[in-house]
Amino acid sequence: MMLDGILLDRQSRIPLRRQLAGHLESRILGGQIQPGRRLPSVRRVEELLGLHRNTVSAAYGDLVRAGLARSHAGSGVFVKPSASSREAAVARVTVAGSRDVVLECADGDLRRVLEAELRSRLAVRIHSTKADGPTVSLRLAPSVGFLRVIRSLPRPSIVAVISDSELVHRLASCATLIHGGDGVGYLPVLPANRRNLDRASRLAAAMVADYATVPRAREDLAAKVLPLAVISGHSYTGLSQLLRRPKRDGRQQLAAARTAERSLRSSVEEP
Repeated sequence: MMLDGILLDRQSRIPLRRQLAGHLESRILGGQIQPGRRLPSVRRVEELLGLHRNTVSAAYGDLVRAGLARSHAGSGVFVKPSASSREAAVARVTVAGSRDVVLECADGDLRRVLEAELRSRLAVRIHSTKADGPTVSLRLAPSVGFLRVIRSLPRPSIVAVISDSELVHRLASCATLIHGGDGVGYLPVLPANRRNLDRASRLAAAMVADYATVPRAREDLAAKVLPLAVISGHSYTGLSQLLRRPKRDGRQQLAAARTAERSLRSSVEEP
């Protein structure tokens, strides 16, 4: 369900409307809520999360103004297929072998991030040509490790995220808002901006970078830079199962070949 797992901090100085909008924005951008889907009614959110209907309406209004949703009078609020949500929705991996995959992604910056992360975490070879095989649509969400870093920071603190991808920054900023509360500030940094890199190294209590950027960031900065994974654990589970399947199929084919060979040999040796 779209609202499962949404926790709101009523003691935070961050308005509840911003917290709710942040949760929904993160799920829309990450592909958990697909374009065209109708968001739960204001009354339904009011009942499940204990929010005033004006708060829910305001949060939905924030999503509409951000270009992530569209309101239809009398019908409700629907996720809009904006550029960012389309990019998240069409990020998919086709398994072509036990170590070979084909990645499809419309956003060039995001594609480089996903390629680097897949190579690093699964040790796969990525190809650009189409392939026939099982496909996994990637869901995107900042890793549990990133959330753990945010929660462990002293208050107040700043977390700096280094990436060329706008979508990575939007996902990370939503996660910082939701899990860091009003005590953790978010500082987006482009890796080519040396001045901002130096500023981030002085001000940030934690510095992270996506997998495509982290090697360069570690070379440019003396500070420790942690890798930021953005492919969800759910997607890795599905991918890992499919990558193991060709190996099992290969073993089964080898076993079948050996059985057939033994059968043939015994038939030949019989008088």
